[in-house]
Amino acid sequence: MSDENITKETYERYAHRLVSVLDNEEFYELFKKRVDGGASSFKLERKQVRDVSVEWIDTIEKFLPNLDAIVRNPRRFIAQEENIVDVSLAKEISSDFVKYLAQHSNMISKVEKDGSVIPDKILNVSKEDSFEIYENRFVYTLIFKLKDFVAAQFEKLKNASVPHDEMRLGVKSKFDLPDKKVAFSVEYVAELGYDYKREAEDMLLKTERVAKIQRVIADLLASPFAKSMKHSSPVRPPIMRTNVILMEPNFKKALMLWQYIEDYESANHSAQYSVENVPLSEEKEEELRRMLTLNTMIIESMNDLDAAASADNGKGDVEKRQG
Repeated sequence: MSDENITKETYERYAHRLVSVLDNEEFYELFKKRVDGGASSFKLERKQVRDVSVEWIDTIEKFLPNLDAIVRNPRRFIAQEENIVDVSLAKEISSDFVKYLAQHSNMISKVEKDGSVIPDKILNVSKEDSFEIYENRFVYTLIFKLKDFVAAQFEKLKNASVPHDEMRLGVKSKFDLPDKKVAFSVEYVAELGYDYKREAEDMLLKTERVAKIQRVIADLLASPFAKSMKHSSPVRPPIMRTNVILMEPNFKKALMLWQYIEDYESANHSAQYSVENVPLSEEKEEELRRMLTLNTMIIESMNDLDAAASADNGKGDVEKRQG
């Protein structure tokens, strides 16, 4: 008979055959009355154990396009720097300088006959694009936060226990034998119907999805946006609810992702399980009492052997002393 052909009915048939052999044996019946006359309890539970939560993979995959959109088209502002320099260093005269010179006559060197004004100093104004606004610093900080979060959760995923169902049977009984009191306790635990091939395939799929997420994060950190933000200071919670963060769709999603990570890290996402008590029929309880009887008979036979061995050893010691 192969393993594939073994069913519940097969177990029941052979268990019944084993105990039926002893049903008409006088000694067995007397012994069983001792067990039946005691106090016995039976508890059968079905425990469903589930792996650590992996819904964070779905959530991050959903938000990554929003981060990518921000990084590809970051918000910027014009940074303007003003310096007073020698007129010989000026490349061009701007309207801003004309206004400035009108308010600072001390910078005028001389006035020509035709009314031309010659300054000895000039206001130099330089302008350049800058990404260093709060919203961009928030996104840059979020990318690093996401990177650390994914690495930590992936490590938990790799070390997680295998999901499975368990059957737990607890048997306790107290009864009297002719020369002793017996307390019997046993627990039977079995993992049920676990498909290791399916789990291996499922884990491979999860690993591939996480690897893809990590590649996207690496690309975000290698982008021109990230390089331009390299020396910016990170933001600290609580996050400021600026108009951009509250109103612009991609920034709104970025804020939701930040909050999700914060909430997830503060929650307990270890293995989940549920326990269901399974009622036992009178017939099954009777079969368990028969099991108790058989097990107790086996144990008592071991006790008799130990006692006989002790007696033989004692007899040998006396003979040695007499010799």
